Amino acid sequence: MLSYRDEVFIAVLVIYVGLLPGSIILWFRNGLFKATTSAYRLHLFFILFRILTAAFYLATIAYPTNRSVWAGYITCLGVAVSILLSCVLGLVQQAIEVTSIQAPPVQFTRVMRLVHLVILIGFILGIVGGVTAMQGWGNTGVYQPATISQASIGLFITAWIFITAVLLDKRQQICGSTANARRLWHGLAVCLVLLLPRIIYQAISVFGNLIAFSSLYGDTTILVCMVLVEEMLIAFTLQVLGFVAPLRQQHSEVEMTQHHVIPKSSDSHEQ
Repeated sequence: MLSYRDEVFIAVLVIYVGLLPGSIILWFRNGLFKATTSAYRLHLFFILFRILTAAFYLATIAYPTNRSVWAGYITCLGVAVSILLSCVLGLVQQAIEVTSIQAPPVQFTRVMRLVHLVILIGFILGIVGGVTAMQGWGNTGVYQPATISQASIGLFITAWIFITAVLLDKRQQICGSTANARRLWHGLAVCLVLLLPRIIYQAISVFGNLIAFSSLYGDTTILVCMVLVEEMLIAFTLQVLGFVAPLRQQHSEVEMTQHHVIPKSSDSHEQ
């Protein structure tokens, strides 16, 4: 008989399989390997990660003592938040670049790349921390989050604070550009709000080491309310934004605006 947690991850599997076609369409629609479509690639990777997470957990029903399967579940559950952070950061960066009359300063681009690198390092540390924790569980019989996982979540928190600060700082620039840009800004703001309880959950599970927040045998309702629901809403929001607020359309609108402004100024100068 299936447990409550089993049913939850069956639902997770079904929902993300349902989101998969839309994510693939967005990726193809915006160009497979263009730099401007990196956010859509990351969105697709996140959906695949969550499908993999559910598959690993459901595999534990048939193989409850297989630590490799449990390691896959724990690792995928923890590090996928970094993919969402990178996805949101990429869209924020593109929104700023598209709505800027002049190209953003080189320093800004370098800082954004640095934050992407910070998230990537957190992703790698999260994988190493998950594997290390499972090895410790195999040796001692007690699951204890690895210390390296604390560094990982620390980097995620730093990245979330930076992205939020940049989005708030550029609110007037983005929202004052086009209708699509305004939709994008509000959608990204919603995503960052939803990411907060997700990151808090992981921070408590790693730093607090409370049983209720344990990724291995924690409370399922807390996991659903603070992690799974938020992630699904973020994935759905980003997918909707990809269709209703495409950055390519914003770019053309800004170019048209600039094209109309320049002749007016030159005409007045000649007069």
